[in-house]
Amino acid sequence: MKVMIEELKKLNYEDGVTLLEENGYFDAGSGAPDGAEARAIKVGDCFLTDIYYTLEDEDGEYTVSFVQKWEKGESAEEDKLIEEFWEEA
Repeated sequence: MKVMIEELKKLNYEDGVTLLEENGYFDAGSGAPDGAEARAIKVGDCFLTDIYYTLEDEDGEYTVSFVQKWEKGESAEEDKLIEEFWEEA
């Protein structure tokens, strides 16, 4: 069953994943800067990572994403999480 984005926006990552999986969604992969794109990010720049969840049913395909916005640090361990949220993909 399709989960309304308004409902997801009220939840943290763990609770959102539980709700999605209970309603038939599956982990459809993730996205983050890599290769040349990652090397182009300078210290202090912001970048996004996404984790996608998809529902396929008789009405079609519906995908949502858990987005994390980061500020680039000197190393991956020093990257700073700025915000995280659910959105329609």
